[in-house]
Amino acid sequence: MSDSESAAVAGWYPDPLQPGAERWWDGTAWSTATRLIAAPAVETGSPAPITSGVDSIWIWLVVLVPVLNLLRLPLMDIGGYVQAVFEATRYGRGSGQIAAVLTTWGPRFVLSSALGVVTYGLTVLFGALDWLRLRRLGVDRPFHWAWGFLSSLVYVIGRAVVIRRRTGKLSPTLWISIAVVIVVIAVSIAFTFAAVLGALQGITPIPPSGIGS
Repeated sequence: MSDSESAAVAGWYPDPLQPGAERWWDGTAWSTATRLIAAPAVETGSPAPITSGVDSIWIWLVVLVPVLNLLRLPLMDIGGYVQAVFEATRYGRGSGQIAAVLTTWGPRFVLSSALGVVTYGLTVLFGALDWLRLRRLGVDRPFHWAWGFLSSLVYVIGRAVVIRRRTGKLSPTLWISIAVVIVVIAVSIAFTFAAVLGALQGITPIPPSGIGS
């Protein structure tokens, strides 16, 4: 027994006969009691990024909210107004028709505006619910829901960029949202064009003077 061993206090020490284990030193001699040394904890680094489950019902509702704007198109008698204005300015008639069309536009305009406010509010509401869910999932600093006040597309684009940075995965909601907006714009243009064309075709031209007199 060495001088260093005899001076050591009682306790567990690395076993000189069994690597990876410890043996009890009673202060004067080695005992037969041994134990394995616990393996050191392996450093795992940062938590694994979230790669699934980020697209819930709320973000899909944000994507589809712009479709509600199509319900506003039939509320406005675009064709009737164009026809009345054209006849009033071109042929000097139809002022009564303009007044009648504008009279019917009053409640329709209010209803259309109310629907627009509802659509706007739903975008912000669904965006806020989506933001809260991302926070609960552990996504670090998700794109803030307040950007939904600008438009649904702004929120979806910003959200997709942040999700890509945080998780390394691009959400499919980005492309679908862009497609929805394009379809809504295209349908609105087509509806307006068809209404104006139908109004112009419905205008009865005034016959040349002298004919039918």
